[in-house]
Amino acid sequence: TNNYAKILAAQNAPHGTLIVADHQTAGRGRQGHTFYSPRNVGLYFSLLIKPGDISRANISRITPAAAVSSVEAIERITGIRPGIKWVNDLYIEKKKIAGILSEAITDFETGKIDTIVIGIGINVKSMTFPEEIQDIAASLNANTISRSSLAGVLWERLLYWTDHLDDPELMDLYRKDSLVLGKEITYSQNNVFYTGIAREINEEGNILIEKKDHSTLLLQSGEISIKDW
Repeated sequence: TNNYAKILAAQNAPHGTLIVADHQTAGRGRQGHTFYSPRNVGLYFSLLIKPGDISRANISRITPAAAVSSVEAIERITGIRPGIKWVNDLYIEKKKIAGILSEAITDFETGKIDTIVIGIGINVKSMTFPEEIQDIAASLNANTISRSSLAGVLWERLLYWTDHLDDPELMDLYRKDSLVLGKEITYSQNNVFYTGIAREINEEGNILIEKKDHSTLLLQSGEISIKDW
């Protein structure tokens, strides 16, 4: 859906354009990971955002805004409130139920961001997962809810929060549902793995890690895992 959204963006599709798929043949996540997207059981969609003149700090809040929007929509429709694993995954009982992939399209002439594509995949109904992800993936098991209703609420929350990126409540909500704060985590730098304590998530969505020598590191991107999960 992100790929198709980029095609529509090149054709000047307007702000708020939504692409929804029943399944994906090549679902993908960050850093080249795949996202299992079978037919009839998940919600897979991408939203086009035209950010206009937006600050660098606010651009960094796009993925937190998508995570907060997803949590709010899922809770409203299903009564289930997932937690957020930095930076872009939603979890229930230590298993991933949703992922987010935000991508920016830059205007070649001006060098400014012209469009942002927010892709979200949610495992909604009961699913049988491939063996290689059985231990890390789960679904909402919300077999009676309408995926269209979930899509509609999620679309509305995304349009709201991406229009209110400078609202202090956004990052407060993101931190409130964080699964990593105060936890020992593993992270990588230059393909070397380290451990530390996740102490803080700042206003730009970066995570402050206290290392074993009690010095700190501000991690702006990458992947982390929570120790003992």
